[in-house]
Amino acid sequence: MRSLEEKECNRKCLLTSWLLEQRRNGIECPIITSEVIEDMKQRSHMSVPDRADEILKYLKLETQEPGRSITCSHSIYVEQLVYDNNSFDEISLTKKHKAYYNLLAYSESSTYNELKYLLKYLKKKDYIELEYNEEPFNKKISCLLTVEGYDRLKKIQQETKIESSTDMDKMQDTTDENRVDNENIRIFISYSWDNENHKQWVKSLAERLRNDGIEAILDQWELAPGDQVPHFMEKNIRESDHVLIICTSSYCEKSNNRRDGVGYEDNVMTAEVCQKENHRKFIPVLAKGSRAEAIPSWLNGKYYLDLSTNEIYERGYLELKRTLLGERPTAPPVRRRSANG
Repeated sequence: MRSLEEKECNRKCLLTSWLLEQRRNGIECPIITSEVIEDMKQRSHMSVPDRADEILKYLKLETQEPGRSITCSHSIYVEQLVYDNNSFDEISLTKKHKAYYNLLAYSESSTYNELKYLLKYLKKKDYIELEYNEEPFNKKISCLLTVEGYDRLKKIQQETKIESSTDMDKMQDTTDENRVDNENIRIFISYSWDNENHKQWVKSLAERLRNDGIEAILDQWELAPGDQVPHFMEKNIRESDHVLIICTSSYCEKSNNRRDGVGYEDNVMTAEVCQKENHRKFIPVLAKGSRAEAIPSWLNGKYYLDLSTNEIYERGYLELKRTLLGERPTAPPVRRRSANG
């Protein structure tokens, strides 16, 4: 049996690969939740051929054209710094060191020897040319994509297109009703620019919602210099299926006093509630502070979702997602009473 230390190392390796995958999908700050951690525990490594293919993709990404090689460097000293800091943020890495850690992440490898094995596998297939220089404390590997390697990448691309086409065919077999439902999940996020940390918190929430299939509209992505801000607010509040109201003490103060953009949005929202009585469209989300200090007066008495602390964030987010997707639990059917009671 593998040691606990080895299992933990493999989980960290898979988590690193997951983070890389999320960033490649456009999510700048992926949120590592308890669900993600649990998924990593259950997840198994890709097969050796699949991991090798991921290395080819990385080499193509870095070299861009035939004839250019990439060199990666594994230093015992740098590795110790990485483990001590538990991140790369505080460490000045050379391009060669970054290439090494990127290759580890792309191929779900946790050690130099594991990566070396995959590179030798690629060399045996004639997909790359490989040279390495193994000094006691600093190992260097140079890789060059061959013509066969480029052919393999073209084949991977063709296989991916076929899979995508098959997936599209399956999607077209769904009912029109389901397609309409998926298209209509659109939300607008109303919040105040308290500070950069809060803006990032809201952005991360929006990114996760979009990753879960919900079209979250956020001013940080949609507005550009010269746009009419009031029109942007009115249009998206009016056309969205739901509006998330991110409540903080600053938002509450601006809402209650009808100040700035928050005050303008609240005027639009309260007017719509008065006209249509569509109370469930507007969902308060407590981001920071207590209910009394963060939730505006016009939202008092409404059922709100609490995402204000790390301990309850995940539970609140899952309830939010179920609400937006129409997946909240419903009451079981009432059993019909018999004639005899």
